[in-house]
Amino acid sequence: MSEPRGSSSAVISGFVAGSTEVIAVQPLDIVKTRFQINAGKNPSVYRGLCDLVQEGGFPRLYRGLLPEAISTVPARTAMWWGHDLAARVLVDLPISKHQQEFLSGAFSGVPESLVVTP
Repeated sequence: MSEPRGSSSAVISGFVAGSTEVIAVQPLDIVKTRFQINAGKNPSVYRGLCDLVQEGGFPRLYRGLLPEAISTVPARTAMWWGHDLAARVLVDLPISKHQQEFLSGAFSGVPESLVVTP
């Protein structure tokens, strides 16, 4: 585990991680939803993505991106901030780096949960 850098660094990292997650996963989430709706008639994931692009061009892959981003980006930001905060508190305790990382990771879910389910 590297030494904690600062809360602003954790917030920026969380924002970037959340944004990247939404951009990478949104097309697959749309295909998954279509597969669930059309049970039994599902082509491959590749074919599902191609069908989406044929329907509405490249932007169709990101239909519904804003609501997903509004929920995911703040959650990831809170998670990274929580991890950073816990790491700062635990760094001076007489425990191993592995224990510090484990506890920081465990604590990071608390602020994330508060953002997702207030």
